[in-house]
Amino acid sequence: PSLSSIDRNRLPNNDRDRNALYADEESRSMSNISASVRHDWSKEEIAQIYDLPFHELMYQAGTVHRMYWNAAEVQQCTLLSIKTGGCTEDCSYCSQSTRHKTFVKPEPTMKVKAVLEAAARAKEAGSTRFCMGAAWRELGNKKNAFNHILTMVKEVN
Repeated sequence: PSLSSIDRNRLPNNDRDRNALYADEESRSMSNISASVRHDWSKEEIAQIYDLPFHELMYQAGTVHRMYWNAAEVQQCTLLSIKTGGCTEDCSYCSQSTRHKTFVKPEPTMKVKAVLEAAARAKEAGSTRFCMGAAWRELGNKKNAFNHILTMVKEVN
């Protein structure tokens, strides 16, 4: 993609798409800090960053972030529980488990169409990411339910 082919006010959230925009750039500079998109860091360079005092690290990170991202932009995401409660796992921290007394009302896995409609509404409302959460871990004999979830993921993307 090129900057002329996308909305100049909102750059892609996908790191590969964003990095492709800067592939021909050598580097950028701001406030005496230079940065470039690269993937060839040496251990010594990583150690230099790691050893920076915390506030200097935060300053440099914030400056580099502003070189490539609009500092006033906030990413809006939507999280949808596609299966709520009724989980047979015993995760002590989770209110979704049937082993704990909570006020979570178990709901079956949502239908694919309903999830896709929710994803479309989220996108129309400005969300750039749509996350789906489900209260279960193992398939057991629920392979059909898992196939529905795979369909949801494929269709949302």
